[in-house]
Amino acid sequence: MTGQKSKYYDFVKNASLFFALVIAFWIPSYRWVLSDFIVAWLLFSVAELNFKQRIKINLNSRFIIIIFILQLTLFFLVSGEYFFAGNKEIIAKNITQKLSLLIFPLLFALSGTNFKNKKYLFLKLFVLSNVLMSLICLGTAFYNSFHFSEGVFVFNSYDINKFSYFTNSNLSVFHHRSYFSMFIVFSSAILFYLKEKSDLFKSKKRNIIFWFVLLFFILMIYLLESRAGIISLIILLSWQLVHKIFFNGKIIYKIVTLGLIVLMIFIAVQNKRVKRTINQIIETEQKEKTIISGEAPARIGLWTSAVNIIKENYLTGIGKENFQVNFNKEYQKYTKLTPEKVNLQSLNVHNQFLEEFVLYGIFGFLLLLALFVYPIIISFKRKNYLFFAFLLITGFNFLFESMLNTIAGIVFFLYFLNYFIFVFDDTNSKLKTTE
Repeated sequence: MTGQKSKYYDFVKNASLFFALVIAFWIPSYRWVLSDFIVAWLLFSVAELNFKQRIKINLNSRFIIIIFILQLTLFFLVSGEYFFAGNKEIIAKNITQKLSLLIFPLLFALSGTNFKNKKYLFLKLFVLSNVLMSLICLGTAFYNSFHFSEGVFVFNSYDINKFSYFTNSNLSVFHHRSYFSMFIVFSSAILFYLKEKSDLFKSKKRNIIFWFVLLFFILMIYLLESRAGIISLIILLSWQLVHKIFFNGKIIYKIVTLGLIVLMIFIAVQNKRVKRTINQIIETEQKEKTIISGEAPARIGLWTSAVNIIKENYLTGIGKENFQVNFNKEYQKYTKLTPEKVNLQSLNVHNQFLEEFVLYGIFGFLLLLALFVYPIIISFKRKNYLFFAFLLITGFNFLFESMLNTIAGIVFFLYFLNYFIFVFDDTNSKLKTTE
């Protein structure tokens, strides 16, 4: 009986780890299967039992406990609106979307030592997935570019609207280009981490693979034309150049470093979307046009609308139920779009920090801010630079996207936040490369 019980626990523990790893791999892929893997992980985790003991083992420091409580508090803040809402359907949908705030902290808090033994496999699978998804995106672009006409294949890389299949949203098959770019930038940070800390890329052949994959990721970021992605990548590469070359001590290395950073910035501003944004801002200033004229970039109008709502509701916020109607009405003042078009689009704030302030007031804003600021301080003090990079990359994207409003954004953020809190440990100087 004891042997059967042991086999049972081994099975559910391994199954729990398996689906957790599958999620790490699947995040850059189709969203519609992701929830099934999360449910499977949840079921096997519940089947392990011994909840109190497992949570007690993992909640073993003040830092972990605080981050754990912050996530649950934010979830209960979102859920609490249900009891006071007139349209409970809107709130129920929002609660369902925010379930990751509850599920991932609990699942990782219930994880066992087998997770920690395979902790670097999570990172490797995520990188591998981004490579494969990028190849699929390029393959799809090539497929869409070939047409059979008059008995021969014709290559035309532009759609009927004259947009290239190899750039922008046309290229990003699985996610919005901003999210896909963020995944790739984080994968690039993981590559640098593995190269520095492990023997994975020590051999000449594997070192070639490292540079090939990194250059491939850089190319994908450029083609995706996400401004946040391009800036995040420049910051990441600049940090690596400064860290590896600038502080070497030789003046020639310092000059080369600065030159490479300037070159990256120059290449970035040649990107169509980056150039268009810069031109919009310059023209708006030169012509002395106000935001109300509608000439400024759309996000400025969205952010200004959010700030105006916050001024009137900074203590409690306006809640999810009243958000869209009030926000559309305010945003109408800062766009040339008709009221019908604004209501049809029903845009969000495109800034998660501001949106949290609009929805739940100063308390909600501070809760979300604490989820970044406290881990950033701790990770920097502990020299856990990969965790630090993750927080900066996601935090920077929070400034331009309401990431917690999408499955791709909220799953990515909370999955890896809790992975770093409960599983990842950067105390070892060498990584195991056998995983």
